[in-house]
Amino acid sequence: NGGAVNLTSGGALSTASINANNGTGGTTRGNVNLLAGAAITQSGAITANALTARTASASGAAITLANAGNNANTVNLQVRDGSVASVGSNNADAAIAYNSAGALVVSGINTGTGGTAGDVTLGAGGAISQTGAIKAKGLTARTNHATAGVGTITLNHADNTAASVNLQARNGTMAAPGAANVNSAIQYSASGGYAVTGINNGTGAAGNVTLAAGGAVTQTGALLANGLLLNGANAAYTL
Repeated sequence: NGGAVNLTSGGALSTASINANNGTGGTTRGNVNLLAGAAITQSGAITANALTARTASASGAAITLANAGNNANTVNLQVRDGSVASVGSNNADAAIAYNSAGALVVSGINTGTGGTAGDVTLGAGGAISQTGAIKAKGLTARTNHATAGVGTITLNHADNTAASVNLQARNGTMAAPGAANVNSAIQYSASGGYAVTGINNGTGAAGNVTLAAGGAVTQTGALLANGLLLNGANAAYTL
């Protein structure tokens, strides 16, 4: 409890509950580091200060940490080429899914220097924000909280890349996601262009939405917002 947890597997890695906490009700958390040569999955929640999960495989290996009870101060998730003995610098095309019981702060997802990243799906019972870039083929981010202004999505890193984005601020909880939109702001920025596959596609009124891009932004799904702000000197919006 309160110390670092480091788990490495040359193949697939499936974790039970990991509680890197300083005793029952403790506030000092240790870091959790997971590294595998194949898929990473879980059967129990992970509690940590900083959670880092990496797979290293020439063909790409998924990270699926979708337990609704996960509770980490920050998460860093990487699907790379290479091997456990020599983790590659290129992203690999395999999916990442992560859920958090409360707020989620991303310190980086697929921040390799090359390659093609896979789909990324994020869910949280509070706000979703970032301190490092998220690179994805398709990015889906959803918050579930009944109180307006709590379940915001703020993904404004200048190095974000995604071919498509789907962003939802909803009522409900992680255990029982709601169908109704909630008045919580959504912000997304990317270095290039992207397609919006949906923003606030639930029922009822939604919050403000701000988009920024370094290229063309199009849509294949509806965008619901209280107010819509479009930024980017090199952006061209077709909505």
